[in-house]
Amino acid sequence: MFAQALAHLVSSQFGLQVLELATSLAEASLAIEQHQPDLVILDLELGDGSGMTLLEAVLGQRDCPSPSVIVVSGHVSTFFCPPPLRPVIAGVVDKSQAFEEVVRVIHQVVLQRGGDLPDHAPARVHARLTARERDVFALLGSGLSSKQIADCLEISVRTVETHRKNINAKTGSSGAELLRLATLAGQAAQPGQALRS
Repeated sequence: MFAQALAHLVSSQFGLQVLELATSLAEASLAIEQHQPDLVILDLELGDGSGMTLLEAVLGQRDCPSPSVIVVSGHVSTFFCPPPLRPVIAGVVDKSQAFEEVVRVIHQVVLQRGGDLPDHAPARVHARLTARERDVFALLGSGLSSKQIADCLEISVRTVETHRKNINAKTGSSGAELLRLATLAGQAAQPGQALRS
């Protein structure tokens, strides 16, 4: 369930294609060899052993360029990465903060690789908005009307409409498309909220 929630986050926030979900070392090793992904999100606690085994056996010995790896663990404070593997580790993320931190690290990985997020990716949309516009955008994604958003944020409906116009201009979308983007961002945030509570 945790892996599925992360996969949903990656695809909905960044528009990246999730090639495969693996629950064991054997599945993960095979998936990496078959797909040669650019990014691997690796839980250190797999069903049949430690994710470090995978890092050492598969990722550390490849002839082709290694993917960036985000390590997810419930024991970040005791995690030790052998020096030869450090270049492939893009980030080490505590499971309790996985959803926010994975978004931040993936954004860094994409930029470091010289790529860019699709214009419609909610993570990219968020980067263009002010803090108050993000609040309005998030509440739009929750299905609230302008009046409800105004009540929630204790601002006028006219101010909400101004923020919506600014969001429209910054995202190049309006109406139904803006609501779709806001809803996608809201759906991606929900799994993290559920796991943190």
